[in-house]
Amino acid sequence: RTPPLQPRPPVGDSPGTSRPGSGSESQVPKLPQLGSHSSITGAPADDPPPWIGFLVKQRKGKPVIIEDVAHDGPAENAGLRDGDVLVSLGGEPVSTMKDFWRAMKKHKFIGNVIPVAVDRPLDPTKSFRLGDGTTALTVDLVVGCKQRKVFKDVPPLRTAADIAPILADAA
Repeated sequence: RTPPLQPRPPVGDSPGTSRPGSGSESQVPKLPQLGSHSSITGAPADDPPPWIGFLVKQRKGKPVIIEDVAHDGPAENAGLRDGDVLVSLGGEPVSTMKDFWRAMKKHKFIGNVIPVAVDRPLDPTKSFRLGDGTTALTVDLVVGCKQRKVFKDVPPLRTAADIAPILADAA
């Protein structure tokens, strides 16, 4: 037999809380507004997000492969290439996507230097298979931030009234 449910005390009657107008509102902790902080870094949402400059993929039973290395991004500057097989990130072995995301959560902070160990296939024209010849390589990846381009000569366009003169000039 389960015990009967106890009624919840009204707001302000439990320790560490207060009722509005009681003069003790300062005891209520202030929470950040929804959307005001990044869920990944905890930084204010206006700050640029961290950027490593590559994507990863993994097919069933295959290793984690680096792909879509961004031109002039942190990964390319560190020497990583499309098709590199990810071995470890920040000293933590990576054999699954879950391992990759766990390591990224620990190390993905702007300016952080992450040692990345990869196996580079000797023949990049072939699709990688376990047992193929590779070259072991370790590089230091500096986590960057992807900046939005700001055009200095363009006024901000916030409303239809801002856009109307531009459309009239084009006609």
